Order: sequence, then C-alpha cells, then structure tokens
Amino acid sequence: INAEYMGPLNGLLRMWGTVLCFLASIFGSLSSVIAKFAFDSARASNYSIFVCGLFETPVNESGSCFQTVYYAFRLVLLLFVLLSNSIMINLLVKSMNVYGTLAATTLINSFSFVMSGLVGFFVFGENVNTSWVFGIVFILVGVYLVSSSASGSLVSSRAEKKKS
Repeated sequence: INAEYMGPLNGLLRMWGTVLCFLASIFGSLSSVIAKFAFDSARASNYSIFVCGLFETPVNESGSCFQTVYYAFRLVLLLFVLLSNSIMINLLVKSMNVYGTLAATTLINSFSFVMSGLVGFFVFGENVNTSWVFGIVFILVGVYLVSSSASGSLVSSRAEKKKS
C-alpha cells in the first residue's frame, strides 16, 4: 500500500497501521506468557494434579492420568505459542506494508515493552517503579520521533524518485 497516493485516507491508513502494530504486540506478549506457563513444570504439575483429582483420589504423580495430563497440557500450550506467534508475524507483515519496516518494528517493539511491563505487573505480580515509567515515556517519545521522521522521509524520497 502506497500511503503517498491515499490522499484523505492516509490518516485512516496510518491509524490502521497503528492498530496492527498494537495487535501484533499483544499476540507477541500473549505468546511469551503462554510459553512461560508451558515451560513452568510447577504450574503444569499443579494443573495435572487438579485435573486428575477430578477423576481419581488420591492423585499419583507417577500414574498414567498425571503423566498424560502433564504432557498434554504442555503440548497444547506450545501449540498456542506457535499459533499466537504466527498471528503476530502476520500482523507484523501487514503493519510493515502500511508503515514500512523501520516504523512498524519500532512501534511493535515499544508496544511490546509496555505490554511486558503490564503483564508482569498484573499477571506475575512484578514491581513497576517510577524509573520504569519514565523509561516508557522516553521510549514512546522516541518512537513518535522515529516514526514521524521515517514516514516523512519515505514520502519525500518517493516524491523525489517520481520526479526523476
């Protein structure tokens, strides 16, 4: 998509590109959270004990129910990691078609950094201090500067190529 020739739809196209970047970062963060659950043997073990406890009492961790649920749980989570990464890459490529490579990857990385902080705080109970918040502000300002200068130079370079 060439944003230079879009005219009045240019703003709408840029907003759609931002939405694509945001969604890509959400699926990337979702993938990392699912992977954290998939590779955490304590969580998989607790889930297996819970599920097997519904069918047998007491739960034997060397029994067939526990082993089946334990490995099936991890396998299903790994499949969800692959699925969410596939969706993220698809959205990344679509956002690159709108913004270009530099602006799209910069936006996605900044959104992902914010998402990882929010997920860490709300899901895993990690601390977020004021220096982290100031860092986010500086990153977002830098992303704005990079994306605005990258899109401006892209349009001007395309216009110069068209003239020659």
